[in-house]
Amino acid sequence: MSVDKYVNENDGVIKYISIIQDLKQDGKIVVYRGETRDFGKTACQPNVFRNGYLDNNERFEKNILDEMTANHIAKGDSYLEKAINAQHGGFPSRLLDVSYNSLVALFFATTPFYNKIITESDGEDGYVYVFSLDEMFCPVGDGIKDNYTALISDEYEWYSKTNLFNRNFKLIDHIKTNSRIIAQQGAFILFQGMDAYPVPSNLYKTIKIHKNEKPHIRKQLKDLFGIHMGTIYPEENNLVGEIIGKSKITNSMSFSLENELQLVFKSLENDVDHLLCKILLNDNVSLIEEFEMTVIWYKIGWIELSRHIDSEEKKVIEKFKIKYNNYINMAIFKIMKKHQEVFINKKELLI
Repeated sequence: MSVDKYVNENDGVIKYISIIQDLKQDGKIVVYRGETRDFGKTACQPNVFRNGYLDNNERFEKNILDEMTANHIAKGDSYLEKAINAQHGGFPSRLLDVSYNSLVALFFATTPFYNKIITESDGEDGYVYVFSLDEMFCPVGDGIKDNYTALISDEYEWYSKTNLFNRNFKLIDHIKTNSRIIAQQGAFILFQGMDAYPVPSNLYKTIKIHKNEKPHIRKQLKDLFGIHMGTIYPEENNLVGEIIGKSKITNSMSFSLENELQLVFKSLENDVDHLLCKILLNDNVSLIEEFEMTVIWYKIGWIELSRHIDSEEKKVIEKFKIKYNNYINMAIFKIMKKHQEVFINKKELLI
């Protein structure tokens, strides 16, 4: 695991806060996640993937939510709302818990789940992940509700039968009816597809919390900030100002092929621009192979998608094809101008 910052022995919460201030990016929506240890390849993965619930049953999520609804366990008017409330009751989902509060994430990096012994994880380093994202979706918006329903069913073949949209990670704001989510100032990152694609490394930073510092940090969080097991369920406060502020940055677009492809293109730009910066600033040509593999992944996704659309949708993917080819042509031109000794086969990368 790549670590960007460290909280060492005797550093305490103050050092952590200074690191958080240094990592903040203007114009980004910043959320945090704490994990008590290094989970390796499954770090920052929702539990439905981490525990393999979808391996033999692609409709697992829909089935369990339908069963919970029938037994009057799941609360909410949509599958998404039910999944959010069910997750905080211990049920698996494709939603990754994050928080708007960096100190809450630090608490979870140093403290195991509430039904475990508080010192259980003190023999391992903890980690806080700082995500910097561009957009946020409201959990009761029609677009994101339709998106989630499509994810757990076969309602749209163009969506369920291709991997192209698996990197469309979406930050979903919290639902204020759940007391635990209120307490944790929680939100969720929605993972799409049947396999867990990791969040691109350039979208987050990692802070390592030294194992020997965990007890000290827990004490400081409790004594200085009032954050401990007993404060996970506070009363609701006046939310008017917060809701008004969030409404200005919430993405409320409808769920459609065209809008999903817009997000795919944003993801493509994010992945390629990140690699371009490294390729153009350094003489490490080995990154060019990573660039080619990244672009080919998107090309294969487009080919898969084209097999599952009707005649009316062809115009939409043709529009994406033109935009994609223009962008990749530009990227190839910049690389070959910088590294004239390198040959890139355009035919392999263009659609």
